[in-house]
Amino acid sequence: LQKRRFDLVLADLRLPSASGLDVLQQARAADPLSVGMVVTAHSSVDSAMEALREGAYDYLTKPCSPDVLTAAARRGVEHYRLRAALLQKTQQLETVSHELKNPLSVVSGYSAFLLKNPGDLKPEEVRKSLQSIHTNAERLGSLLDDLLQSARLTNDKVELERAPVEAARLCHEAAQDALLAADKRGLAIETDCRTSAIISADNKRVQQVLANLISNAVKFTSPGGVLTISARDEEGFVRFSVQDTGVGIAAADLEHLFERFYQASSTRRDHAGLGLGLEICKGLVALHGGRIWAESTLGKGSTFHFTLPLTPTAAKH
Repeated sequence: LQKRRFDLVLADLRLPSASGLDVLQQARAADPLSVGMVVTAHSSVDSAMEALREGAYDYLTKPCSPDVLTAAARRGVEHYRLRAALLQKTQQLETVSHELKNPLSVVSGYSAFLLKNPGDLKPEEVRKSLQSIHTNAERLGSLLDDLLQSARLTNDKVELERAPVEAARLCHEAAQDALLAADKRGLAIETDCRTSAIISADNKRVQQVLANLISNAVKFTSPGGVLTISARDEEGFVRFSVQDTGVGIAAADLEHLFERFYQASSTRRDHAGLGLGLEICKGLVALHGGRIWAESTLGKGSTFHFTLPLTPTAAKH
């Protein structure tokens, strides 16, 4: 119980060295959502009430048939999943509220400042206030766009406009679009597109995926670093990769990176955001029939890969 978390704990009320209720308390100390069930051959109203007061989800009396026990266990596991889902939704709402509140507070504060002192402000003060309002209004718009797009992908409401596209051209265009942001950060961008393949893709959506991956690479790479955008032929697909020499991602975070609202532990404090960008990338790549994944070493950098299918004609050749 000290080393692992359990969705469901089934304990006998009377144990040789402790009470089953003590076991349930230890399980909940490790995971407050853990569901506890008590089984006993010494049932009484008092013991049942005590077990429920201590947080037991169910109370079974021996002898207990396998069918009854299995049904109770299934209810307990389902109860755990519902509680976990509710907690996740609550945390997501808190994240969204927090991220929306910050820019909204700036917009509200500066607009109130301008309205309160319309005739007493210098032109430069007005300009700075309006610039802050504009910047944070754009930030709000971007957050709302991410929320809307994530919801549309989740509900299968995004349609692709596929057309034959040169994979190498996508690479070079994405690198060109990122030059200004990389230059401001003091980073170099390189391309390594060793393919002449034609893929079946929605040009706008693929550029969106590449732009998101490159934006993250720029954000998490220190000045003097290098970003490499590449494309390679892979059986029936083209593999695109965005590599950086940045801070890297912990192994524990890698498997969760593409989950909704997830942010790697090393980036939560210093970089605001909803944690929807990679989830949107995953949804768009999946719509194309490809897959996306990441490889990383802390302190050395990360590489994000995704594949897109060739056009039917190109695949035959």
